[in-house]
Amino acid sequence: MQIHARKGDELLEKLLSQDPAYGGRQAAIYGAVGSGKTTLLLWLAQVLQARGEWIIWRGRDTDGWHMLHSWKQRVKLLVHEKDEVHVYKVPYGGTTATEITKSLNIEKYSTPEDLLTKLEQDKINIVYEPTFYQITQELATYILARTNIRIPSWQMKEAKGIYFWFELFEKLITRKDRRWITIIVDEADDLIPANPQGLQWRLQEWVKNSVKDFRKNLITLILAVHNAEDCDHRVIRKLPIRIYLQGARVDKDSLMTDKTITQRLNPGEAKIEWRGFGYGGFKFPPLERRDYAIIVEKKWTGELPKFEEDKRTAGSIIQELREIAEEEGIEEALERAWELVQEGVITKRYYYQIRKALREES
Repeated sequence: MQIHARKGDELLEKLLSQDPAYGGRQAAIYGAVGSGKTTLLLWLAQVLQARGEWIIWRGRDTDGWHMLHSWKQRVKLLVHEKDEVHVYKVPYGGTTATEITKSLNIEKYSTPEDLLTKLEQDKINIVYEPTFYQITQELATYILARTNIRIPSWQMKEAKGIYFWFELFEKLITRKDRRWITIIVDEADDLIPANPQGLQWRLQEWVKNSVKDFRKNLITLILAVHNAEDCDHRVIRKLPIRIYLQGARVDKDSLMTDKTITQRLNPGEAKIEWRGFGYGGFKFPPLERRDYAIIVEKKWTGELPKFEEDKRTAGSIIQELREIAEEEGIEEALERAWELVQEGVITKRYYYQIRKALREES
């Protein structure tokens, strides 16, 4: 067991070290509810920051960063300029929320590039994605050039806040500085869900192909989720480091022969496995307990994306799909048609009629 613990501490130190020969590190943390995922993430953020890394933490409506010691001095909230934000302190078991917005370090950003100029190395930078976000043509062109993944024009119109992170990834990969940057995402299935559709699928396919670019550009990516099955296997399986906490489901291809070992872990204990370097165990300290929660409320103040009722006729739909097939290929047109099925715009029967017609016309 002593050898096993030494190996775990060695791998943990490798995760925490800034070695230009290796670059950024990519890790997935698995654990059941209450197993200590957020505690471990916060501890890693503190250690990495103390070693000179710039920390980006994806903010959520309810989060755990207030468990840090002297947290008001240690965190900085970055919110999109078109989102109005209010932060509340709510005691557990209580019914009254106290607004604390004005007492916090909050700064607005306009674009991913602007955000990068407002990060602070001596803070845990809590970044809240915009309520709505449409990817830029610049990102679409970059993805096409690097991976040959073409994003259709109709998908460019989708507006989801989570898309902001993919734009930020591209800006980090192509930046000109050599800062060590760590991105921490709790509940990573929000970012890379297991069954993506449409634009989300294309963006996740690009990330899968870009893990090596994260490493080369000194970007450490740490994702936390209950189990690997909750995330896109294309991405999660690319991360070479796996950390298992209490109650986690050990991957079938794990080097650990005892796949039930996580059931015997205690809070503060973890198993770390690094592809090509082995596995071992380590311990991490608890954080301060709080008798209150923090709730972050965002309100979009910009122009709302247009979600108009679909009033197209069958004839106009087939014409639209013909135009997509002509401009971007039949497979793109069929993918769009299938999305219309999922959106309830057309029936499966009509989809198959469209597919037959498009293939005959081609």
